[in-house]
Amino acid sequence: MSGFSRNAMYDYVCDKVLEAYPDAYCSSVYELVPESFPAVYIAEVNHRDVSNAVDLCGTDRQWRSTFQVQVFSNKKEKMSECVSIMDVVREAFKTQMYSQDLEQTLPNIDPTIYRIVAEFSRTIGSGDEMK
Repeated sequence: MSGFSRNAMYDYVCDKVLEAYPDAYCSSVYELVPESFPAVYIAEVNHRDVSNAVDLCGTDRQWRSTFQVQVFSNKKEKMSECVSIMDVVREAFKTQMYSQDLEQTLPNIDPTIYRIVAEFSRTIGSGDEMK
């Protein structure tokens, strides 16, 4: 069994964000308008077998994990706050060998809220452990 799990990665990234931004709100449940700011939405959006092979116990040997992260801010310096928080997120995923596949600014339902969306992915083997 791998040392990686959706919950473990969520907790790891959220902990890193909260170390740098103690007032941040982290959630794995998407909200159009977060309940407080800054807000970070972290969720695994894809988890699929890539090897089409299993071991003798019937366990997947490799899979592709993709997380989506959305950072929201409504502060006066909302763009720089989102960028700074995303830097923390990026570093957290990088330490776990995830690569960044996407980063873009998207409009939000409320135009006073700035939002950056990014995706991070990696192939995980059955013997991999979190650092």
